[in-house]
Amino acid sequence: MTAFLVVLGVTSYFALTKADVYQSSAEILIDIPEVQASPWEVAIGGKKVRSLDFYKAILESQPFLKKVAQKAYEEELSSETSNLTLDAALTRVMGRISFTPQRHEGFYRLSAIANDPDEAFALADAAKDVFQEQCNELVRQDSQKLVEYITEQIEAVSEQLAQATHDLEAFQRQIGEVRLEENQTVVSELASYRQRQAEAANLKATIRGELASVRGQYLELDARIRPSGPTGNTRLAQLQNQLAQIDADLERLKLTREPDDPEVRQLRRDREKISRAIVQESMSGSSSGLNPAAVAAWQQLRERVAQLEAELDKLERQERFYRNEIARFQREHPDLFRQTIELARLRRVVDTHNKAINFLVEEREKARIKGATETAGIKIIDNPRRPIAPLPSRTKTYILFGAVIGILLGVGSAYALEYFDNSVRTAEEVQRYVSLPVLGTIPQIRTGAKATGTYAGNVFGVGEAGPNGDDVGRMSEKIITHFAPKDPISEAYRTLRTNIQFARLDKRIRSMLVSSAGPKEGKSLTVINLATTFAQMGEKTLVVDADMRRPTQHHLFGIERDPGLTTLLSRGDLTLRDVVRSTEVDNLYVIPGGGSAPNPAELLGSARMEALIAEMMGEYGMVIFDTPPVVAVTDAALLSRKVDGALLVCRWGQTDRHLLMHAVDLLRKVGASLIGVVMNNIDVYHRYGSYGHYYHYYYYSSDTKVGSPS
Repeated sequence: MTAFLVVLGVTSYFALTKADVYQSSAEILIDIPEVQASPWEVAIGGKKVRSLDFYKAILESQPFLKKVAQKAYEEELSSETSNLTLDAALTRVMGRISFTPQRHEGFYRLSAIANDPDEAFALADAAKDVFQEQCNELVRQDSQKLVEYITEQIEAVSEQLAQATHDLEAFQRQIGEVRLEENQTVVSELASYRQRQAEAANLKATIRGELASVRGQYLELDARIRPSGPTGNTRLAQLQNQLAQIDADLERLKLTREPDDPEVRQLRRDREKISRAIVQESMSGSSSGLNPAAVAAWQQLRERVAQLEAELDKLERQERFYRNEIARFQREHPDLFRQTIELARLRRVVDTHNKAINFLVEEREKARIKGATETAGIKIIDNPRRPIAPLPSRTKTYILFGAVIGILLGVGSAYALEYFDNSVRTAEEVQRYVSLPVLGTIPQIRTGAKATGTYAGNVFGVGEAGPNGDDVGRMSEKIITHFAPKDPISEAYRTLRTNIQFARLDKRIRSMLVSSAGPKEGKSLTVINLATTFAQMGEKTLVVDADMRRPTQHHLFGIERDPGLTTLLSRGDLTLRDVVRSTEVDNLYVIPGGGSAPNPAELLGSARMEALIAEMMGEYGMVIFDTPPVVAVTDAALLSRKVDGALLVCRWGQTDRHLLMHAVDLLRKVGASLIGVVMNNIDVYHRYGSYGHYYHYYYYSSDTKVGSPS
C-alpha cells in the first residue's frame, strides 16, 4: 500500500504541475534511389544504408545540436544584454527534437517542442535547415573519401608499374632479346608431355581401383572352388598348386623387376596356360563335383585380372616414358625454358599495371563528378509553423499510469518478499517440509499499549538476556501457564500437552527432550510452560536443563546453577535427590545445568546418563529435557535415543525451513523418535485480523473467577 500511495502521489504532482508544451513540425521526404554500390564503395565500407536510426543519430549528435542552438538563439547569443551562453542554449535544445516516420514510405516528421510557441517554431525551423545541410555534407564526405581512396590506389599501382618496367628492362639486358614465338613449339611440346603424363596417371589410378575390385571377386571365388582338403582329381590339384606358386613368384618379382621384364612376362604366360588347363580339367567328368558355372565365372575373372594387369603395365611404361622425356627436355634446354617463362611473366605484369592505372584514373573522374552533383535526397515537403495551441494535456493518463505502476510495484514487492522468505509460517509448510505433525501453536505475547488481557509481557522482548541469547527474566513474566492460566497462551500450552499425550497410542510418553533447529526460538520457555501444564494436572514433573554449554532454566526459576546435571554426572558422591530443586509450582521440579563441562557430549552419551534417566522415570511421571539446538551441537542427537520422544520448537516467521529440515534429518539419522513440532510466537493479530481481538474478548470480557487450568 505504501508503494502504491507514493507512486500515485508523485505521478499526480508531476501531472498537475506540468507546464504547457508547444510543438512545431516540418514534413520531410527522404528520396534516395536504390543504386548498387560500386566496387570502390564496397572497398571503403559499402554504400551507406540510411536507416531511421542513422538520422536519429544525426539529430542527437553534438555538432548538430550546437548548430541548431546557434541558429535558433542567434539573436539572444549575439545580444549584449542577454546572459544566454552557447552551453546554456545547447542544454535547452537537448531532448527537444524528434524524428519519426510517417504512414507513407520515405516521409518523416521533424518536430521540436518547447514551453513557448515562438521558441518551438525557431527550434523546428533551425533543425530543418541544419538537418538538410548535415545530410548533404555527409554525402560529400563519402564522395571525397572515395576519391581519396582511388588516388591512393593509383599511386600504389604506379609504384608497382615502375618497378615492373625496371625489372623487364633489366632482364632483357641480361639475356638479350628473346622472342616468345620462336620458343612456342618447344614449350608446346613440353606441355603436351606433361598433359599426357597426367592423363596416364589418372587412368592408371582408375584401373588400379577396378583391378582391386575384380581381384577381390576372383580370390573369393577361387577360395570356394579350390578344394580345402585331399581330392580325387590328382591332376587338378597339381595344376592349382602350380598356379599358386606362379602367383607367389609374380608378387615377389614385382618388388624388384620392371613390368616388361622377360621373366615376369614368362610367368604371366605360364599363369594363363595353367588357368586354361584348370578350367578344362574342372569341366571334365573327373571333377564333376565342381559347379561348371562357378568355374566359368572363375575363368572370366581370371582373364579380366590379367587384362587389367596388362593395361596397368602399359600405362606405367607410358608414364615412365613421358617422365623421362620431360627430364631430358629440361636437361637439354634449362635456360631457354626458364627465360621464356620469366620474360612472358614480366611482360604480363607491365601490361596489367598499365591497364589498372588507366581504369583507376577513369574511375576517379567518375567519383569526382558524382560527388559534385549528388545530394542526400532530403526534400522539405512542409515547412514548420508557429503553433497556436499547446499539446493536449495527459493528466488523467499520467495519474492512471501512476496508479497502475503503484499497484504493480506493491504487488511485485509483496511477491518478492514472500518468494525470498524462507521462514516457516504455517503448519502446512511444516508438514510439507519435514513430514511431522504440528502439535501446538503458541501465540505471541504483546506488550505495552498493544497488550490485552490479564497477562502482559513478551517472552521474546522483556527481561534479562540469558547466556544463550534467550530472553529470560522474572519468573512471573515467563511461566504464563502458572501466573495467567486463563490467558490464550496458557490454553495453547495445554493443547500442546494434550496432543503430546495422544501422540503415541501404543506407548505413553514419560520422557522427552525439547530442542530447536537454531538459537532464540523459545525452546527453554516452551519447556518450562509445557512442564507446568503437566504439573497442573497432578503429574509429578521434572525439568532437566541438559544445555550444559548455555544453561537457562536456573535463570527462569531464580535458583542457583550449581550443583546441577553436570555435577551429578561428573561426581560419583552425589545422588539424584542432591541436585533436584522444588519450585513454586506444585508437582514441578527442576535440575539446573550445573557448572561448565569440557565434554558435554561425552557426559550426555555416557552409561551414567542412561542410568540417571531410568532413575528419573522411576520417581517422576514426566521428565522433560531442555537441550541445545540440534544443528549447532550433537548433544540433542545423542540424548534423543535415550528418551521416549523428541519435540522440535520453531519460531513463526523466523525459523529457516532449510535449517528445520536439516535438524529433522539429523535426528532421524540417529534413530530419534520424533513426536512433532510446536510453532512458537505466532502473531495472531496480523495473521487472523479481527479474530485476534475476539480471541481475547472471549476470555477476558467475563468477570468469572480464574479457576484451575486442569
